[in-house]
Amino acid sequence: ALKQLKDDKAAADAVIALIDSIGEVTAEDDQLIKDARAAYDALTDAQIKLVTNYEKLTAAEKEIAFLLATDEDKAAAEAVEKMIEDIGTVTLDKADEITAARKAYIALTDLQKKLVENLTTLENAEKVLETLKAASAEDAYKSTGDYLKKLAEQYGLVVGSTGGEWIVIGLERAGVGIPDVEAYYKEVVKFVRAEINDKEQLHRSKSTENSRVILALTALGYDVTDVDGHNLLVGLTDMNYVTKQGPNGAIWALIAFDSHDYEIPAGGDVTREALIQAILADQ
Repeated sequence: ALKQLKDDKAAADAVIALIDSIGEVTAEDDQLIKDARAAYDALTDAQIKLVTNYEKLTAAEKEIAFLLATDEDKAAAEAVEKMIEDIGTVTLDKADEITAARKAYIALTDLQKKLVENLTTLENAEKVLETLKAASAEDAYKSTGDYLKKLAEQYGLVVGSTGGEWIVIGLERAGVGIPDVEAYYKEVVKFVRAEINDKEQLHRSKSTENSRVILALTALGYDVTDVDGHNLLVGLTDMNYVTKQGPNGAIWALIAFDSHDYEIPAGGDVTREALIQAILADQ
């Protein structure tokens, strides 16, 4: 460890000396500055932390860029600076402008990029935009959850793709909870008693019935291996049955098993690898 520290310091010191050798920047220093940059970029993360004059290198790069820049280079950089400046106060409506400014900056040559003096403004705008998007998504998530809760309260919850499991999962994900968990679970038990067969399948051809109910009960914290004495996971252990619906059956079976890292019951030919291969075969 001590030897590594010494080696890191020696490597960093060599780069520090190279940067210090730049001095007052002239057009003839172009190669020296490039060599210093290459040496710095070759350092490890630990060695980079030991370089104390990095700002001198970035300043030299900017100076040499201005010295070597053509009128065309300056015009290209100024156009991007104008795009960044025009962004102004960041709102969600400015997303396209911010994206366009970033694309324009990326399209510049390395030298032209050094001429852009308000890059930090663009970077800050991108950060603010991401924050606004996150807040907007959270608001949408909550408002959707509130809407689903009103539907559940008004119409009640049943077992089915409409008015059932997807609403239950949505309510749980939105963090608003469902109006009457016990009432919903009783509906599940009633459905299972009426529909399940001796293979623990809830439908003769749609394995997604098992998958969907498993996901909802998992979200609510119920034991899917004992729903009125039935193990809903067992219904997803026959590959021929699971793949009757094509990739949709295999996809949702895999999601169901992975929703709580469930162990696939023995006795069938379904494995996670077999499900993945079935999905990929239909890609």
